[in-house]
Amino acid sequence: MSTKRSVEKLRCPLCGTLVIVKGSVKYCPHCGFPVHEYIKAISMYPELAKLDPETVITVYRNRESSTKKRKIVLISLGVIALLLLFSYLGYVISQYVIAKECRVTVSDIEIEHIGVTGADLLVVLEIYNPNNIPARIPAISYEVLIDGIYVGTGYINNIEVPPHSTWYARSTFRLRYSGAISAIIDIIREKLFHRRSINVTIEGTANVNVGPSSFSLQFSRTKVVDP
Repeated sequence: MSTKRSVEKLRCPLCGTLVIVKGSVKYCPHCGFPVHEYIKAISMYPELAKLDPETVITVYRNRESSTKKRKIVLISLGVIALLLLFSYLGYVISQYVIAKECRVTVSDIEIEHIGVTGADLLVVLEIYNPNNIPARIPAISYEVLIDGIYVGTGYINNIEVPPHSTWYARSTFRLRYSGAISAIIDIIREKLFHRRSINVTIEGTANVNVGPSSFSLQFSRTKVVDP
């Protein structure tokens, strides 16, 4: 089955030769002028019809070259923008979603004050944040045991640890002699008044938020404290 090719007769605008265009033939066989390109240029830019044919081709090609360059620049800028966007999204995901667990330890336990009605214990927590964004700790609670006997609970609220930093949180726990079983308190009070060492244990939990990630961190330490 034969396929008919479209046949078009055009007159070369440069030399006036009648050009019979078949298939992919686009140039004048006499002078080599790009007839089809000229017609395309005039159809796209009618104002070029006032110019001579060779100038029309030159202007058309310059405009087409500029258009292609603009397209290349726009495509390049689009690709760069996408790469930057993906890079930024990757950074955000790595910092917020893949958060590293912080570390909470009891740095020190000391007796600050001994009085008639009670004593004050200083509890110092060391909190390390290995992430690139701040770690927020809305609440820390800890239990205090003296010589293995529970005597109360302490609290620390609203802490923010900067990125790649260690933060020391100080808390004063006030032990009141009237707040526990009198026999036990009498033993503790006697030790404190007579400047005898006591074993103080701190056991607690810190709720840490790093971006959308949350951690519940346990900490514990027992120290022999001298009044």
